[in-house]
Amino acid sequence: MPNVVEIGARRAPAGTPQLPSEIAASAGARLTRTFRETLASCDDILFGHAQRALNGLRQAQYFDDQRQLRLSQESATRAFASVCMAVLEGRATEDGPVTTVRLVDDPLQLVADDDLELDLALFRVGKRCDEMAPRLRHQVQRRLEIVFGLSSGATTPLSGAMLAKMCRAGLAPIELGLESRLIVLKQLEKRLAADMEPLLESVNSLLLEHGVLPNLRASSALPRTMPSSVSSGHAVAAARHVVAAAPAPAPDVQQLGEVLTRMTQWMAQQTAVAEVPTQAAAPVPMAAPSASAWPAAAAIAAPETQVQAELERERRRNEIAERRAAEVERAQELRFTAQRSADQVVTMVLSQAHVPDGIGQVVRGPLRRHLETVHARRGETSTEWRSACKLVRDIAWALDPETASNEQAHWCAMVPGIVSSLRAALLGVGMADHETDRVIAEFGARYEQLLAPTAAPAVAESPIAATAERTLPSFTDALRHVRQLVLGRWFELVDDQGRPQRAKLVWTSAMTERCLFVNGHGKLVADRPHARVANDLLAGQFREIDDAALATA
Repeated sequence: MPNVVEIGARRAPAGTPQLPSEIAASAGARLTRTFRETLASCDDILFGHAQRALNGLRQAQYFDDQRQLRLSQESATRAFASVCMAVLEGRATEDGPVTTVRLVDDPLQLVADDDLELDLALFRVGKRCDEMAPRLRHQVQRRLEIVFGLSSGATTPLSGAMLAKMCRAGLAPIELGLESRLIVLKQLEKRLAADMEPLLESVNSLLLEHGVLPNLRASSALPRTMPSSVSSGHAVAAARHVVAAAPAPAPDVQQLGEVLTRMTQWMAQQTAVAEVPTQAAAPVPMAAPSASAWPAAAAIAAPETQVQAELERERRRNEIAERRAAEVERAQELRFTAQRSADQVVTMVLSQAHVPDGIGQVVRGPLRRHLETVHARRGETSTEWRSACKLVRDIAWALDPETASNEQAHWCAMVPGIVSSLRAALLGVGMADHETDRVIAEFGARYEQLLAPTAAPAVAESPIAATAERTLPSFTDALRHVRQLVLGRWFELVDDQGRPQRAKLVWTSAMTERCLFVNGHGKLVADRPHARVANDLLAGQFREIDDAALATA
């Protein structure tokens, strides 16, 4: 690792006492902004964990933590900023961290399990921040030691331990469960580590402007002196390594031809001597090849090595081609199996229930592709495949005239979930938003037509009711109105037991098509999809409360 050498080092000028305040202002604002943005991003993360919860107790815990995080976000940010400014101005030390004393369940335990988990998470936050930009951090460390008058290696305000203390103080005002608190700390670890290098650069530039160690620079580390014998041995070994690593010279064709000619002449002479063994002939001198010709002779073996390498490459190419062909064949088998299963489900459903032509085209088209995709990705034994088949069956039976009239109450309760699942399936296969809205609007209109005969006598008896019925908005208009609801407004809705209650809209999402309502005490009372709220709006079971009525109440 490169050393850091101080050349002409000098301390900060004595007439600049405002330097710690400037450091606290620039670095504190950046750290506080990162902390606030991290808390804001954790809102969606906790909501996603609540949706994936396996039981209602954990889901309620995540929703309560989400509400507590939203309500305590400003107080947590103020606590973080206060401790951050105190640390950066040199008014706080690492001793005495902000903590919450918790009684342990086991009398033999010295520390509660929750406190141990939090301490480990905070330790990881500090360690991750210390590992970012090591050379730049070392320079800032040396300069901050000069500014604050600390000894070498002491804890500076921007060390990982101090950052962990700031995070602990920021999370103290928020009453979260252990899992939610660990999630927030993990996000803080990622955000602070990503923002550490720009923060250190800005602080380093500020210190350089005030003349703190202006000649601090990086230099390469020098090796220690070694004995001459060892040095010469290493030098010889390095020279041999360089010679061995040098590329072999290209063979000279003319020189190679001369060597082959001499070898041919020598072999002919040896044959002639063997045929006349009795003659006392003088030995024929052999024209030995020159020493410079041996590299060219050694290059004869090069084509054999190249042939072997080429054969090895060809073998590997054949293996890769066979593997890819097997993968393509398996993918084709999976696709054919998914197509057969999807065709069987669609054929069986359409043969058992009467479906209008428009909805039938959707079932044979996008929903069939949805079935194929789920089967190919998850398999025939997965929960997703069973849910996709149930969606197709519910759509068909909900639009069947006999079923809709005999089981009207059941299908009225099922329609909101069907609409939400249908929208997700159509968007999943790549259908445009306006086409998805058109299909859902057609589904709602068909279902309203099936329910119209049951309300026909009442409509005939009252002309005023008939006029009101004609002026009722469609399902598409109601769904569009629900998507445009304003946060913070109060509404009157019906709970699962059929009792009316007042609730405030605190969260809505265009991605998940859901919205959350809380009561006057801030407790979650309803988590409903947009489709169900639209149906309640059409049924008169959901309405907005104006400010005058709310004030009188």
